[in-house]
Amino acid sequence: ACNSPRCTAARYNATSGFFLFNISSFTTYSSMENSSLNVTIISPANGTITNQSNATFSINASSGAGLANATLNIYNSTGLFNMTTINLGGVVQTTVSIIIWLADGVYNWFWTVVDLANNLVNTGVQEGYNRTITIDTIAPAINFTYPTPSNGSSVGSSVIINVTVVD
Repeated sequence: ACNSPRCTAARYNATSGFFLFNISSFTTYSSMENSSLNVTIISPANGTITNQSNATFSINASSGAGLANATLNIYNSTGLFNMTTINLGGVVQTTVSIIIWLADGVYNWFWTVVDLANNLVNTGVQEGYNRTITIDTIAPAINFTYPTPSNGSSVGSSVIINVTVVD
């Protein structure tokens, strides 16, 4: 339904028969036309790589109609990993932060926010892509092998070091 004052509605109560309507003009209205629903991602930055398993996902959201809810959607390689919805109770502006424990891996994520006028913002659509975060809590294995001098040994003016790093 259009809530714009430019919209007019006609009601017809009919139980049977054939009805033909001649529509001389038609204008489409976006559900976002009169909306002031805005969502800005605060954190984490897109492409974040971290060694911390607890990730904080934060947004700023506002709507003149009042905010209904915000849902964080996180996917990994097997599908939906976490979906958390926060009821926002009609406030017109808020910051939402959710801390989620993530196992090592790559995650795609986005928010959906709905206001009381039923307008919806999907940050993945808004930005044109879902954001990613990579969790890597395992330190690389570093091996010093021959001819690397042993720890604490005296060396001359040049040193040959053989190092292997596995991550």
